[in-house]
Amino acid sequence: MANIELATASQKKVWTAKRYDEYVRGSGFKPFMGKSPNKIIHVRYDLKSDRGDTVNIPLFAKLHGKPKRGEEAIEGNEKGLANFNFPISIDWVGDGVAVSNSDQFRTEIDLLDAGRLGLTNFMGEVLRDDIIAALNSKNGAYFQDANAAALNAWVVANRDRVLFGEKTDNFNANFNMALQMIGEADGKLAPKIVQLARFLARNSQPIIRPAVVEERAGMSGEKGNIIESYVMFVGGRSFYYLKNDPLLREDLRHAMDRGVKNPLFQPDDLMIDNVVVREIPEITEQCVMSGAGASGVDLEPYFFCGAQAIGYAVGQDPKFTTDARDYGHVNGVAVRELRGISKTLFSGRDHGMVSGYVAAPKI
Repeated sequence: MANIELATASQKKVWTAKRYDEYVRGSGFKPFMGKSPNKIIHVRYDLKSDRGDTVNIPLFAKLHGKPKRGEEAIEGNEKGLANFNFPISIDWVGDGVAVSNSDQFRTEIDLLDAGRLGLTNFMGEVLRDDIIAALNSKNGAYFQDANAAALNAWVVANRDRVLFGEKTDNFNANFNMALQMIGEADGKLAPKIVQLARFLARNSQPIIRPAVVEERAGMSGEKGNIIESYVMFVGGRSFYYLKNDPLLREDLRHAMDRGVKNPLFQPDDLMIDNVVVREIPEITEQCVMSGAGASGVDLEPYFFCGAQAIGYAVGQDPKFTTDARDYGHVNGVAVRELRGISKTLFSGRDHGMVSGYVAAPKI
C-alpha cells in the first residue's frame, strides 16, 4: 500500500471550510443564517465551550416610545435596551464513512474527497432536520415528546402568535380542538393566510422583528438585493396549494414579467406582501399530522419567522479527520462538530415567529 501524504493544517482548514459551506447550503436554510441578530437563524460562536455547556444567544426586542426632541436631555433618560440571554445547550454531532482500496489515494485530501459527498449530504440533512425540529418544538420540547398538557400550555402562552387555518376565531386553548377547526375547503395555504400571519407578527407584543434576507428568483426585486422581510417556511404540500391558488396565479400573470422568469414557471421562493415563502419539502415529511383536522383532513405546520427565531450555538467548528485500519487497507473519514439548535423563547413565548397550521391533504 502506498503511503498517504498528510495534509497541512492550513490545507485541511480550507478544505473543511468549503465542505461546511456545502452542507449548510444543502440544508436549504443557508440564506437565512448568520452572525447578525437580524438574521432568522442567529449563529453564535463560543469556541471555548465543551459538551454539555450552554452558549448564550442575546435576544433583542424593538424599542418603543417617543424620541427626545429639542432641548430634552438624553443623558439620564435613556431607554432600556430590551434584551436578555437565551441559553442553548450544545453537544457533539457527527458521523463517518469507511473508504476501501486506499492505494488510489496519494494524499489525505484525496481521501477526504472520497468521503466528502456522502458526509456533506448526510450532515446537510441532519442540520436541516434539526432546524425543522427546533421550529416545531413547544417550550423547548420536541413536538413528538410534548403531551396534551404541554401543547395546551404552549398555545395559551402564544395566543398572539399562533394561527389555525384561515381565521383567528379558530383559536382554542385546547390545541387539538383548535386543529379540528381547520377544514379542507378554506384551510389550505393561500395568500390571505400569509397576510394574516404577517398581521399577527407585526401586532404581537413584543413585536416580531423582520429579518434581513437576500432577494432570490421569484421575489419582487432583483436577485441579490438585501431587504427586510419575514420568511415563511412551508412544507411541500402547502407550497403546492399556495402556488396553485387561483388568485395568486392571476396576480402573478398580470403583476410580474411574462416569460420563463415569472414565478409561475420557477421552483424558487414566492414573495407575497414582502413575505418570502420558502418551500422546505421535509416539513411535510416530518411534521404532517394525519387526520388531525376537520373531517379527518391532514394538517401540517408552517413557520412564519422574523429575526432571531432560531438560535444556532457553535462550540466547535466541524472537524474532518481520517483514520487507517486493517493495516491501511481501509481508511475512515469522519466529521464532528459541537453545536446546539433551538427555537428562542422570551418569557415563555416564542421570540421570533408565528406558528400556523393549515390543511394539507395528500396530492
